[in-house]
Amino acid sequence: MKLLLKIYFGLTLLFCGGIGEFSFANTKELYSVSELLIKYRTYYDTFYKIENPSQRYLYADSALIIAVKLDDKERVARAMLLKALTHRVRGDFFKAMDCAQEGLFIYDKLNDSKGIAASYLETGNIYYQSKEKRKAEEWYKKALNAFKYINDSLRCAAVNLNLGECKRDWDEPDSAIYFNKRASKLFQKAKYSQGVAYAKGNMGLAFIDLIELDSAKKYLDEGVKLLEPYKDNYAISSYKEGLARIYLEEKHYSDAINAVISSFLLAKEHGLKEQMRDASLTLANIYNAQKQYDKAYQKHCEYVAYRDSINNEETVRKIANLRTKYEVAQKQKEVDDLVNQKERYTIIGISLFVVLFLLLAHVAHLYRNRRLRKHDAIILAKQHKELEIANDTKNKFFSILSHDLRSPIATFNSYSEVLNYYLETNDYEQIPELAKELERSSASVVQLLDNLLQWGVIQMKNIKINKVNVPILQVFQEELIHIQPIANSKDIQIQSNIASDLDLHVDKPFFAMTMRNLISNSLKFTKVGGFITVSAYREKDHIIVKVADTGIGLEVADFKKRLCSGDIASTYGTNNEKGLGLGLQLVCSFIESHGAEIDVESIIGKGTTFILKFKNTILS
Repeated sequence: MKLLLKIYFGLTLLFCGGIGEFSFANTKELYSVSELLIKYRTYYDTFYKIENPSQRYLYADSALIIAVKLDDKERVARAMLLKALTHRVRGDFFKAMDCAQEGLFIYDKLNDSKGIAASYLETGNIYYQSKEKRKAEEWYKKALNAFKYINDSLRCAAVNLNLGECKRDWDEPDSAIYFNKRASKLFQKAKYSQGVAYAKGNMGLAFIDLIELDSAKKYLDEGVKLLEPYKDNYAISSYKEGLARIYLEEKHYSDAINAVISSFLLAKEHGLKEQMRDASLTLANIYNAQKQYDKAYQKHCEYVAYRDSINNEETVRKIANLRTKYEVAQKQKEVDDLVNQKERYTIIGISLFVVLFLLLAHVAHLYRNRRLRKHDAIILAKQHKELEIANDTKNKFFSILSHDLRSPIATFNSYSEVLNYYLETNDYEQIPELAKELERSSASVVQLLDNLLQWGVIQMKNIKINKVNVPILQVFQEELIHIQPIANSKDIQIQSNIASDLDLHVDKPFFAMTMRNLISNSLKFTKVGGFITVSAYREKDHIIVKVADTGIGLEVADFKKRLCSGDIASTYGTNNEKGLGLGLQLVCSFIESHGAEIDVESIIGKGTTFILKFKNTILS
């Protein structure tokens, strides 16, 4: 017969401490703070005075509600451990673990060493009852070290008691005796006689497993005598059944019958099914040893009935435990999927960089191929091989991106052929105009590639923010050099209203990319002959940057929902300009990394204004 840890599992939370001092400013509620504290204490104390798990759960839940009303984190954590104990007794180990870990999380944030240790102990109890031996032992030892750290000998004794019962339950009686002896010494030092009784009684049961009957009888007798004043029926019934087994081994049948009947009657009076089961089996063995087979058969039938009843309950608990393990496995699978997804994104980012590099190399080689006709055959063979490699990689990872890059690259190829024709026909007058077209197209492609590279870096989570004081006007002027050819091609005027002494504390390249994308976006959706205005000014403790255009406008409500969500699809501009839809995503990445805000205002047919709001954190 194994004595369950029910005897002292309650020690887990009894050791969390009493009601501490608490101050609360607002007493104009339904109950005053003092009334709420009294209610909390009542629920907390009543929890330990009742046996019914359902009633216990109601008291634990009520204590939690009061603790939340008081906004007292320590009491919330203590109530969570009460709920953990209740779920554990019910066999719902998944909910029990959730409550225990929530309590541990709160105690950890409060740096409450005693609460942390109590949470460790309750977690060990949950693992023990769910039959996870090694994890139970691991958490019990963590609890033991935690209680040692705060010099709490009484709680150390309780943990040693738990470890001793675990060792006995795992058929390690020598280890069980070792831990129970340590517990007994600590309980004696603390003058906690009930704890001493548990330690002695448990040692007696361990000595039975070692067939050291004299020692077993001594410790069980001492345990029963010490517990009788406390009326601890569960433990007394278990220990008396252990004495009956000793008397049976010694063939003292009369003493054995008296002891086991006393155990059975006590268990029956208090509804202790496990003790009734064990007592019935021991009584059947006694009658069998006396060759009273009719009585032995009758008691064995009673034993089977009690056993089946308990096994049915145990089966329900096992099913619940299996369900819990399945849910944990499903959550672990979700975590693994997220890790694998992150690894795939990393591979995609690296592959994107390789593909873009190879494509740029291909364009450069095509241009050189037209000028170096003597090396035409060698270069074409090399480019063909590199193009096959690039296309293989592209087809695997970037079929969508390659579609968006094909058009501008084809345009470059056409320009190269036209340029070659002009050179062959000595028509040099057309070359300047072609050069302007190449400049405009290259600016668009460069911006597209910059966006793709920046997006790839962000996806790989490797972007590093280096904030410095940056003159806004200077950044605007530098970016205007690159954007002006595109503006000129659509006869769009770009104006600025930025003070020369207005600075932002940001990552300069990232800010420049943001400015470039916002202006390019306005160019894309502004008709020929339109205007774009870039302005910046101080507003209280913030600096506001605006990019306004006279373009076609957009549906603000729908656009705001998709803004910074990664769901901004690419659309054609007023001159059928095409992009990847990454520009505004990069702008949102900049806003997020700098703790800024973004907003948009727009009227269909009249224009759109993007508004960036930064905290004024300029460093002197």
